[in-house]
Amino acid sequence: MEHYLMGINLGVAKVTVLIQDLMGIQIACVSKQYGIIIPWEGCAEQDMDQLWASTAQAIGEALREGGARPEDISAVGVSGQMHGMVALDKAGNPVHNAIISFDRRSRDAISEIYLSISKGEFSEKTYNQLETGCLIASLVWLRRHRPEAYERIRVVMLPKDYIRYRLCGEVGTDCTDAAGSMVFNVAKRHWETDFMEKLGIDPQIFPPVGESCEIAGYVTPQAAAETGLQIGTPLSFGGGDQPMQLLGSGIVKPGKILANIATAVQMAAVVPKPIQDANLRALVYPFADSHTWAIMCAGLNGMVSLKWFKDIVGLASYDDVLRAAVLSPPGCNGVVSVPYLCGVYTPYKNPLAKAIFFGLTINSTQADLARSMLEGIVFGQRDSLNVLHSMQIPTEMILSSGGGDISPLWRQIQADILGREIYRSFPREKACLGAAITAGVAVGLYASLEEGCARSIRLRDDVTVPNPNLKAMYDEKYETFRELYRRNRDLF
Repeated sequence: MEHYLMGINLGVAKVTVLIQDLMGIQIACVSKQYGIIIPWEGCAEQDMDQLWASTAQAIGEALREGGARPEDISAVGVSGQMHGMVALDKAGNPVHNAIISFDRRSRDAISEIYLSISKGEFSEKTYNQLETGCLIASLVWLRRHRPEAYERIRVVMLPKDYIRYRLCGEVGTDCTDAAGSMVFNVAKRHWETDFMEKLGIDPQIFPPVGESCEIAGYVTPQAAAETGLQIGTPLSFGGGDQPMQLLGSGIVKPGKILANIATAVQMAAVVPKPIQDANLRALVYPFADSHTWAIMCAGLNGMVSLKWFKDIVGLASYDDVLRAAVLSPPGCNGVVSVPYLCGVYTPYKNPLAKAIFFGLTINSTQADLARSMLEGIVFGQRDSLNVLHSMQIPTEMILSSGGGDISPLWRQIQADILGREIYRSFPREKACLGAAITAGVAVGLYASLEEGCARSIRLRDDVTVPNPNLKAMYDEKYETFRELYRRNRDLF
């Protein structure tokens, strides 16, 4: 019998299932894509039954691809998109589509919440500030605008928790993801029931909370029939995709920064205690280790912005975007992109912000626009890195992840704009790997997260070094990038 671990990552655009051995050798990796439902502008929903069907299909295909028998899977961990709301009735069925983090409909709900709980009291307990798309704001919106659905709710959870529920039949969430609900006491790692009561919400609809490396349940006969997993296979609680990305990059102690470009963009680090940015420009979460926390600066416009550009100019693939971008020189012949298609979180926290192309002339090309999209996303990363510096968070090494990790061009743009060496690690599917490591710790195959990382993760030899000749030019372009927001803010 083999000892394999399975990690599942439920993203916004796709679910990925990874099977690996205890040394981090990939046995199989399968992804299934799905879409976002946009009932009207500013809304973002997903059909959780569709996401479950995609997950079950991906699990079965991964088992077949890797030639793994059901009994070879020692444990499963689940990671996934954070902040969103899934609400179930007494039969365990969704009362409404999941309202996910990109949703912007709940601005009035946030104003309503702050009538009951002051901003100061709120940030004191949650270490964060309310934003549209978070669970509690969406729940209050649902109560006001869909009361018939709200009245049927028996439990609420985060999106990846629904997948684990379908696998094991147990309702629950973990500390890393619960914090994204924005009614969780980050320092004490428990629900802030006082907030729920002030809002007139029954605390009983919030699920039990576990730590990432605790066992959440075991695969049920029904889930085994739908996925091909063995009945009784243990599942760890796992965690939100960003803490799991950190873990899957081998970041379990302070000093390293994860620069992740996925659907959204994150710059994240592990810290020994929860700390706040004075202007609440960074998100604070419990980490997978029960004695540490994660700090994350978030950009809403990563691969989702690149997809918009790809589609609107009629390119067939992301590779086509990158091939076009290579044809434009650093600086894009004066074109600057402010890619705030989904608003902006760090550093301005403005859901109304809009995207801008600046510097276009009759000579501007598709290549200039393509490269400016890549540069604009990295300028957003530079904003986030500056926030981490202001919080005195050590940044000894920057590890690239996601879309920015795949392309040599994009890694070079990161190195040049951030002015730092960019490192990479194996394997690539880091959120899946992080979830798998929590599963390995949960069943005792790893003694600790550190052992799981040491056995599973390796740094690559290729380090991308910044070009000093481009520093002055990119410093000037970065100031233009920032000034474009400042001068247009009142027009959004």
